[in-house]
Amino acid sequence: MAFLLIGHPPARRQGETAEGIERQMLGLSAALDLTGPSEPMRHVGNRVMLLGTSGALLSITGAPYSLRLPPVGAEWSRMVSEGAPVCILLGLDPIPPYSDEKATQEHLRLWLSHDRIRMGATAAVDRRELAGLAL
Repeated sequence: MAFLLIGHPPARRQGETAEGIERQMLGLSAALDLTGPSEPMRHVGNRVMLLGTSGALLSITGAPYSLRLPPVGAEWSRMVSEGAPVCILLGLDPIPPYSDEKATQEHLRLWLSHDRIRMGATAAVDRRELAGLAL
């Protein structure tokens, strides 16, 4: 299984608030059809569009655009292109910039224990489904 963590930094722009960011993240969660940790994780449709060996897009229901993922790496891309499921984890609380793996794991544990994460399973879009789509 491949993992995709969607997080956000603390509020940093003028007028930006934690509450406003949370509303946006909940909107993204709804558009991706994600569920809370106390609910069974469900498949939310094939949403990952691979772009070569290191890039990918995540399609968002009702949006005229897709979310460009940061470089995903050759191993992640290979797994997904071979049919591995992708677990989407969307955090409602901020992750400080430059958090290392240990800090990120701690955030995940806290989010899970406090119902502050949304989850869903997805996979790569079949290349035949991409025919005619404007990327």
